[in-house]
Amino acid sequence: MSWFNQLKSTQLNRSFQPVISREDDGSSQRPVQPYYLILFSALFLTAVGFILVYSALSVKALEEDGRFWAEILKPTVFTAFGVGGMIVASRLTLAWWRVLSYVTYAVALLLQVITIFFGKTIGGNRNWLDLRVITVQPSELLKLGFIMILATMFTYVQHQIRSGVGAVAYLTGICALTVGPVLLSRDLGSASIFIAIFVIMCFVSEVSWRYLFGFILVGIFGASTLVAISPSRRHRVVTFWESLTSSAPAKSGPATQTDHALWAIGNGGLTGQGPGASREKWRHLPTAESDYIFAILGEEYGFVGATLVLVTFIVLIYNIFAVAMRHQKKWARLLCVGVGTWIAVQTIVNVGVVIGVFPVLGVPLPFISKGYSSLMSLLLGLGCVLSQARTLPGARAALQANRGWAMRSTSLVGRASGKGKK
Repeated sequence: MSWFNQLKSTQLNRSFQPVISREDDGSSQRPVQPYYLILFSALFLTAVGFILVYSALSVKALEEDGRFWAEILKPTVFTAFGVGGMIVASRLTLAWWRVLSYVTYAVALLLQVITIFFGKTIGGNRNWLDLRVITVQPSELLKLGFIMILATMFTYVQHQIRSGVGAVAYLTGICALTVGPVLLSRDLGSASIFIAIFVIMCFVSEVSWRYLFGFILVGIFGASTLVAISPSRRHRVVTFWESLTSSAPAKSGPATQTDHALWAIGNGGLTGQGPGASREKWRHLPTAESDYIFAILGEEYGFVGATLVLVTFIVLIYNIFAVAMRHQKKWARLLCVGVGTWIAVQTIVNVGVVIGVFPVLGVPLPFISKGYSSLMSLLLGLGCVLSQARTLPGARAALQANRGWAMRSTSLVGRASGKGKK
């Protein structure tokens, strides 16, 4: 296996070192392109999510008298808090984030452990804390804390964890400490996201292939065991497998959520039924506002709208990894890889579940599904990525120049307006 490790190390050294080019001396005309593309992509997806969640929740709001304005106000407030948090986070320095990585991880892990004993069970998973005013999901914040603590660990104890006893001790310990409480809450979907983040960050940190394959095999065995001992998960997998292997033109029994999701996407056609005109959200899809919101997107805005959203995700993820490739600080590069993996894997899994490629896992669509813990954690993570994008070579000067240009333009418009009034 040594030749394989040498090949992996060589490829990583070629592909994951910071890119040194004319951009590094500030001569590039677009040093802040990743910053703006990440920012505007996130704002666009958040706005789309706000509109779709409102559309999906309108049925519930109309059925429950007196809650119509509450259902509108709550997404508005938390979306505003999330965007504000992203902006504040984007202003923090790398030194601040290194300190906050320990705080974020410790607080999120403590909340996740509390959830095991005092959490609220929804859909078979005890993964929510009921705070009366809002129900929070600690595993969402824990994803960000997990990424931060892995970046810290791979940066400062990298030589001890690439191979040998150190690799087993450090990596097994941090993975078990984080994923264990999530599994005890019976949230297999979130656990799969943690494992994906862990494997990718291990890969780019040049952890030995032997240990990496070992962790993957243990993860597969653990997931299979959890599916086997849970009747509901076993039923989901069996139903999914039958849908793939059955050659019958029609099946007996009630339609599943995946059936309704596919019908919704089919109803949307090329340009959709129009905003708010989804039919499947009328109690056909019980989780239309969360796990199956992509189906509502396809039904109301059609192939064009769904494609636009997916392209925006691609632009967002690509530019997050672009920041990782260009940054000169290892902690920043690893953090961007972790956040990019988080968004990419969740998007692939959610869309895959909706179109019937994967069994039901209960993973939300980033920025779009209802879930205020998920939205605020993702926006906070993107704020951290934006703070790293601001420190790319030439970016700070370009941002200041753009700010000065905007202020001068505003001043000129104001003067012209004043003269016009005279």
